Amino acid sequence: MGVSTETCSRLIDQLPVLTGLKRELVRTVPEALLPGLGALGVLAQDGPLRPSALADRLHVDLSVISRQAGQLAAQGLVERLPDPEDRRSHRLRITEDGRTRLAGVREALAGRLAQRLDTWAQRDAETLVQLLTCLRLATEGAPTSPTPGAPAGSAAARGDRA
Repeated sequence: MGVSTETCSRLIDQLPVLTGLKRELVRTVPEALLPGLGALGVLAQDGPLRPSALADRLHVDLSVISRQAGQLAAQGLVERLPDPEDRRSHRLRITEDGRTRLAGVREALAGRLAQRLDTWAQRDAETLVQLLTCLRLATEGAPTSPTPGAPAGSAAARGDRA
């Protein structure tokens, strides 16, 4: 059992809708512009992580996480803990202030999205959540193939995700 390339092509055509909607929501909820909001969400869900593991989860370079972790720590939203498995490393953990800030932003974003979906049936929205969760789980950690024609040594040639 597999999905046809025609269906995948139609799905690809719809992905920009999610990106555009996310941009619109963030523009209308100023608190959502917090650098590292995605990192806070992952740490709230998964618990303390090494910066490298957090970067992998968010599909970003480690330097991005290092910069965001510094900003979030300075605001008291995350804390650095010694890594019990490797004394040379540390783990990042969301603080109670971080959880409070994240909850407030998520509530504001959810309120704006609920306004946009006011004509939808609850069941349809729940179905979309289930299907997007399946898509995420099916593609998370999936090996990426090098991009044909990409310059040697580039992230695309290595198959790295953006």
